[in-house]
This record gives sequence, C-alpha cells and structure tokens, in this order.
Amino acid sequence: MQSISCFIVVIVCLVNSNANAKDSLTVGHLELLALHNAYRQSVKYGKVAGQPPAASMAKLIWSYELANVSKSLAKKCQPYPNSITMRGKTRWTYVGQNVAVVAAIRDAAARWFSEHSNYNFEANVCRQNRQCANYKQMVYSETTHIGCAYKLCDNFKAPFNILVVCTYGPGGKYFSRRPYTPWKHSLDDLFYSQDFY
Repeated sequence: MQSISCFIVVIVCLVNSNANAKDSLTVGHLELLALHNAYRQSVKYGKVAGQPPAASMAKLIWSYELANVSKSLAKKCQPYPNSITMRGKTRWTYVGQNVAVVAAIRDAAARWFSEHSNYNFEANVCRQNRQCANYKQMVYSETTHIGCAYKLCDNFKAPFNILVVCTYGPGGKYFSRRPYTPWKHSLDDLFYSQDFY
C-alpha cells in the first residue's frame, strides 16, 4: 500500500510539473510557433515568390529545452546570436538561432521570413550585401523543434525594444546547403503528400 501511495505522489508531482511547464507557454510563444509553421507550409506548397515548393517540410514542435536556450540569451538583451558553443548542450548536435529586435513579437518571424526575397534558391546564395540565413533556418526541412523567448529590453529604443530569440533543432544555417529539397512533380501531387500535417 505504501508503494502505491508513493507512486501516486510521484504521478501527481509529474502532472503538476508538466502543467506548470505548459503554463509557461505564452500567447507570444504560441504565435511564434504558429507563424513558423504557417510560413513553412507556404513554402511547402509553393506559395512563396521566387522559391520552389518543398518535397517535404516537417511541422515544428515546441521544445522547452530549446526555449530555455533562447531564454538564456534573451535575458542578456544582446541583439546577436550566441556562438555555437554557447548555445548549451541539447539533444541535437547543432542548433540554429535567429535573433531580432522588434516592436511586436510577431514581427520577428515576419522579418526573418521576408529574407526569402534575398535568397536565390537555384544558386543557393543571398543577394549581395543582403541577409538570408534567418530565412534558410526558418524553412530548413530537417528542423523539427523550436523554442523561443522574448524580453522587453531597456537598452533598446522604443518602440523597437523587444528582443526575440528562436532556437531550432536541428539547426539549418548551412552556407553550402539549400534549406530543403525542391518538389519535382506536379503541384497537384504535392497537395496529397502527407508529410506536413
């Protein structure tokens, strides 16, 4: 009887700890996750000008582990990514990271995604003197998990004073790789593929 009571106490503690973890997922976090998945889906189905449809594109899952990596950077209010070694130990060998200082949380995802106009998929290069690595990370087809954090920072001038950090596992900021394999068949066939949702 005593072992059953201990077992029940352990289960109650686990349920409570999971409930607390889930409570820490804010509307801002949910919005960042939803925007990432919506942008990825638009690439998957060839809805982005200048970018071919993707052969596969995983739906991102929220990771509290990656959110903690993001939080450790956001709390410093420094507007640049951690070095690869400073991103901490995770279950992924390499994690990617995007950082933005914005007026509204959702603007970070929009800014990163807007870099698609700077990216030449065929040549796998950014336009000269333009940024596209954040976009490539957002739509890296092998990325399966994301965790983000944000902080209102006094050292930035309002209204652009929210630092948003998203960390991705596995990371996809590779200069030599395209972010995904393009779809080679008809778009009609693409809509029936089952790898996204």
